[in-house]
Amino acid sequence: MDSVKGRYDNQRLYRIFDNVFVGDRYIHLSNRYNICLATQSSIDKLDSLSEVAQHWSGPISLAVYVADDDEFSLLQGFVMFLQRCYDSITSQVALHILVPKSLFLSPTSASINAPYNTDDYPCVVKPDKLIKELLKKHHRPKHHHLLRENWKVKTAYPQNHPGNWRIQQYNYLTDIDIIPSYNILDELDIFFKKSGQDKCRKCVYVIPTFELDHRVKYPKSKSDLLRLCRKKLAQPFHHRIFIYNQYATNFSR
Repeated sequence: MDSVKGRYDNQRLYRIFDNVFVGDRYIHLSNRYNICLATQSSIDKLDSLSEVAQHWSGPISLAVYVADDDEFSLLQGFVMFLQRCYDSITSQVALHILVPKSLFLSPTSASINAPYNTDDYPCVVKPDKLIKELLKKHHRPKHHHLLRENWKVKTAYPQNHPGNWRIQQYNYLTDIDIIPSYNILDELDIFFKKSGQDKCRKCVYVIPTFELDHRVKYPKSKSDLLRLCRKKLAQPFHHRIFIYNQYATNFSR
């Protein structure tokens, strides 16, 4: 990846690199479905990608924010691990990268030639364990924003920019740590192909998000989810932390 090939955002604050990696079935899946899961992440949240890809069998457009050259090296090594161990990521994901305008990545830079080595990690290693180990192993003061030891020195995350990739007629916009329901891709595909649904050019559809007790398995149906809610093992996302943020969803319906 060469910084010369990157493009600026409209405020010239960031460089954007489109399609740094494109899965070998990404184009086929994009032709098969009219909806793409468009998500975004920082380095420290990227471990959720493997679980997202297990639940979503269609195309995934992933934008990752990289704050410095060390993070870029870490990203390379971690993505190599994911591609080696998860076929779904190798086939389904299109990766885009966003960097600060001051960060220049060239083929001659050390970060390009020396990604973090993850070859010795077997596939039985969980992605969340690996990313934490890599961050601690290569910890430097400027990585405080990744380890969340001091939020005051955290590099500002460009919240709106990574979500601006629009790939399909419909895009399921979500953060990387929001895991889709089982079979939601086929259900959405059927929904949008119903009479009149695909004619609405300015419609926004809201998919309710729930959080689960760590002791329960992921629900496979709406009835399973409602059963967990009745047992107080599931609740609307951030229902207690910040309920006002969820009013637009109208969970009562």
